[in-house]
Amino acid sequence: MNLPPSSTLARAFTLLELMVAVAIGVLMLMIAVPSIAGLYADQQLRAKLEEFDAMVQGARQLSMDRQAPVAIHWSRTEARVQTPQVADESKTPGLPPGWVDPRAPVDAPSEPDPDTRPAPTSFPIPEDGILALALDKSLASQPPASWTFWPSGVLEPATITYRGPDGTWTVQYHPLSGDYQILHFSLDPHAKTKL
Repeated sequence: MNLPPSSTLARAFTLLELMVAVAIGVLMLMIAVPSIAGLYADQQLRAKLEEFDAMVQGARQLSMDRQAPVAIHWSRTEARVQTPQVADESKTPGLPPGWVDPRAPVDAPSEPDPDTRPAPTSFPIPEDGILALALDKSLASQPPASWTFWPSGVLEPATITYRGPDGTWTVQYHPLSGDYQILHFSLDPHAKTKL
């Protein structure tokens, strides 16, 4: 049998080679998709931590700016920044007596800086989630669901635990610097993260 020289033969993939290549590609994709979903869930959980910290830092700054104590009050559905002032109770329904919404104008309004975003004044708690406050140095056995920030910039040392659809985190806030330390951060392996 005479075969033509190799330079004249057309090179092509066999059906078997193509099927192996497709199978390897599908296998790699099956391995990569859970990793991408995990990265997305991690990003969502870290965003919740950063959102909560922005509210904390905003409350701390507000207490220093107004030279008055500011507190974050917990309810079943949210944690909200509130400032004590002499207030008309009819204008502030749902807030504890003597506390007003921090978005209310102060005596001397200042021009907002167009380059900065205002700090959030509330943090929603997911329907089946938890946002728990533990006041580490509280003298009361059952302290109120309120966290105080003083005009000097000092805040009560507190441990905050969050559980949401993507996982849980626990952070501890330093009373002098206002910085947090992550004590626990974990993704929920059963989270149904939408990509």
